[in-house]
Amino acid sequence: MGKAVVALGCLLAVSLGAEERLLSDFEDAANLRLWGKPDNAKLVSEHATRGKGALKVTLSKALVSGSWSRLPPNWSKYDHLRLDFFNPGNPIKLVVRFKDGAGKGYDDWSYQVPNGAHLAVFDLKKVGAKINLSDIRQFWFHDSEKPSPPAVLFLDNVRFTSGTPTKLAPTPPKAVTSSRAATVPRTIKGAPFINLGIGGGGYMHSPSISPFDPQFMQTSCDMGGRYLSSDGGKTWTMVSFWDIPGHSGRAAFDQANVYLLGRGKISVSPDKGNTWKVLKDLPLEDKEKALMVRTLGVGGKLLVVGTDRGLLTSTDRGRSWKRSSLGKIHDLDHLGDVLFVAAEKTLKASKDLGRTWIDLSRGIGGKQVVSLACGEDGSKMVLHALLDDKNTLLTTRDWAKTWSKTAVGGEPSRSAPTIDMASNQTQVLYANRSGELWRSIDFGKSWQRSIYARNGIAPGVEASEFCGRHKWGFGRLNFA
Repeated sequence: MGKAVVALGCLLAVSLGAEERLLSDFEDAANLRLWGKPDNAKLVSEHATRGKGALKVTLSKALVSGSWSRLPPNWSKYDHLRLDFFNPGNPIKLVVRFKDGAGKGYDDWSYQVPNGAHLAVFDLKKVGAKINLSDIRQFWFHDSEKPSPPAVLFLDNVRFTSGTPTKLAPTPPKAVTSSRAATVPRTIKGAPFINLGIGGGGYMHSPSISPFDPQFMQTSCDMGGRYLSSDGGKTWTMVSFWDIPGHSGRAAFDQANVYLLGRGKISVSPDKGNTWKVLKDLPLEDKEKALMVRTLGVGGKLLVVGTDRGLLTSTDRGRSWKRSSLGKIHDLDHLGDVLFVAAEKTLKASKDLGRTWIDLSRGIGGKQVVSLACGEDGSKMVLHALLDDKNTLLTTRDWAKTWSKTAVGGEPSRSAPTIDMASNQTQVLYANRSGELWRSIDFGKSWQRSIYARNGIAPGVEASEFCGRHKWGFGRLNFA
């Protein structure tokens, strides 16, 4: 049979007694028109299931087909959309979306593509229960986890079918010869993310959990609220504004108290937020601004405040303070009683709770460190330092004798760049990126998108003044 691929390759055939309409078999460049001639995909001869060609897709971004690229609008007379995939690597979790002319969508948030050949079958009757199959305007898919480097999929034989059983073995791909078997990297799977609430009070940000009680946590809100939970996020209580002068940034914890910083004053609660008192005024200089409050050292025995001029430390829970003039403080962290401070164009450490400081700046080339994260596991340690370009990560595993340099995955966040990790291990590191959270499980060498905010209105949320025109309904997850 000769080729009958015209524009979208409108081929009607008979297969297993069913009607079939071919959309793409990737035999020539004309087939790329359906997908908008993507720059993250190319025609190849590997893993073809129909003819001699297939499409190799690098999942650095979505593969999109729409009305602008001549996607057929009327899908109502077909039962299924089928795509032949070949996945040469680890299992991939795709987000798949269908959208009609009225803007309604049907989403599959976790379509699994296992290693090897895989037939993807989408039941159009199920899709049609939510959107208008007679007016389809868009179809796309992308990798929900976005690892670094991006995953690769091979695609072929995209077609509509009618009257064909839903479960049908994929067309076996043609054999590909190789001088040696490909090495598939192993991924350590972590526990899934769960929603701890609270919602509806505004844009939640600056969360933290007590290292001494994993059930005690807090978060702030751009509408002015500060919320505390002592039962692991099941219930939340707003801090009374009558009891504190204000609050900003993350809360800090020691074994007995929770501390909030606001308007240059520290508020402390000994009973998980039921009652509060305000500590005596900080010894701030004229026009000096307090930027953050932390507890450092074993058991959180050192209360510290970072300012735009230096560091204030207290060993008696705020009754007295000692000043270290280090310039603007960008971040603080510790391993046991060893303190680390990212200050103005310098990185320093202290082995005596801030009485004296050791300069670690030689390894960072005079750059500004804006965020720190560190961990320890037995005799092993790691210290990460994120630079102010929001992309460059410096890492030491020998107490700053040597440093390695890598790049964080994803795009930089418009808000304050932050890295963080659990301090009782050394391998897993997190970074906030543009609407996304990225994770590394190998000391920051490679990165994978861990969780992200969908750009659009979340399912079940109706359009309104703020969820529509003002785009406040940004999705299921927001990052400060």
